[in-house]
Amino acid sequence: MSPRSGLLLLAIAASVVGITAACGEHAVTAPKTSVPLVTKRYVDDAFVLLRKFDLRAVVPNLPPIVRGGWNENGYVVVAQQPEAGNRVRAGTAVSLTLEPSLNMGGPWPPPPRYVVVPDVYRWAVDAAFGQVTDPSRGLVATIKDADPGSTRPFRDGLQVVKIQPTAGSRVRSGTEVILTVRRFG
Repeated sequence: MSPRSGLLLLAIAASVVGITAACGEHAVTAPKTSVPLVTKRYVDDAFVLLRKFDLRAVVPNLPPIVRGGWNENGYVVVAQQPEAGNRVRAGTAVSLTLEPSLNMGGPWPPPPRYVVVPDVYRWAVDAAFGQVTDPSRGLVATIKDADPGSTRPFRDGLQVVKIQPTAGSRVRSGTEVILTVRRFG
């Protein structure tokens, strides 16, 4: 093929693309998907399910957990919008309302006097909260939102971006560990 015929083919292809775009033919639209039921699920599980349906999440208000202990499991979804069963375009954001989840387990043996702060950096919020507040450690955790009021849709969940005191620190049982979380994806 000569350079001249190559240019001619390129010009024809550009014209076809321009005409198709102008006429709206073959317009590409995102496929539709059903919104799954994520209420009454732990937030980490809700994010996994939304990803499976090619949807994103929005958590505009992360309720504070201050000095939470083993009797809390992090967060549970109490409301969602759009509601389960609605058909929406793939990639649509589902707004989640969260509340702290309570754990009625126990009684537990007393923890040792000194424990090590676990490394939960980049862990999902509920898993990190559970690891820090495990009854064998006797630590309490506070969740701090690095993006308060964010309405940015995301896919990969709420992940720990900072741990205070730092992971690996030897602390007294009962120490407060602050987990700062951010929305990812």
